Amino acid sequence: MENVEIILSDFKKEKLEALIYEKLQLTKLRIQSSHFYDPNLQRDIEFSEVKNIKELLSPKGTGHVVLEQLPLGISLKNVVIAGVLIIQ
Repeated sequence: MENVEIILSDFKKEKLEALIYEKLQLTKLRIQSSHFYDPNLQRDIEFSEVKNIKELLSPKGTGHVVLEQLPLGISLKNVVIAGVLIIQ
C-alpha cells in the first residue's frame, strides 16, 4: 500500500473555505470520522458541526477528516485530511 502526503504551505487563510467547501466539496463526500476542538464551546465537535472552518482554526487549531475516498482526477481511497493552522 502506498501513501501520499500533500502539504500546503503559505496557504492563505482567506482561501480555506473555498478549498474545503468548493474545491474538495467535503460536505458532499462520505466522511467516516472527523475531529475538531471548538475553543468557544470548549468541546470536541464533528465536521458536520463546523460552521466556519477559518474561525474555528484561528488563531491556531487542529482538526482532521477521514474520507472513504476523495476524487481528485483519480479516486484516492481511505484519505485523511489533517489540518494544523497557525495564524498570526
